[in-house]
Amino acid sequence: MQGNIATLREGAEINDWAHVVLNYPQHKVVLHCSMLVAGGVSRFTVHGDKGSVVKQRADQQESQLLAGVVPGSESWGEDDDSLAVFDANLRASEISAPRGDQRQYYIHVRDALTGKISNPVSPLEALAVMAVLEAAAQSAESGTTQTLALTADELAGLQ
Repeated sequence: MQGNIATLREGAEINDWAHVVLNYPQHKVVLHCSMLVAGGVSRFTVHGDKGSVVKQRADQQESQLLAGVVPGSESWGEDDDSLAVFDANLRASEISAPRGDQRQYYIHVRDALTGKISNPVSPLEALAVMAVLEAAAQSAESGTTQTLALTADELAGLQ
């Protein structure tokens, strides 16, 4: 993987821009984020050999909180920003964005800690995320391509 990470905003105390390329045998994944984007681009775009999915904005939970919508209320997590779906023949359609409720993750963590359910994020998945973050930071610092610091068994477990 290759990573390029920077602090671009004047006075910023933390990285606020990143461009990361994950190299897989059959495809590439590009992750890009910036705190300097005011608009003009989609929030999420996924391209594949069978089509693309585009979402213009992040889900609405934060703006709903700021507007006084109570988490768990009837309108909580509704998102009027549909997903634009393009098939391989360039035909476009829209799909309603799924209703969001970030509280569910923490409810699952609570339930896992009390033994009611399995952990919502496996230890191997958490380890993989940390390995990607570390490799991106090393790549950005050295300017070189990095491999993930995972064993062959760990990589196989992620397949």
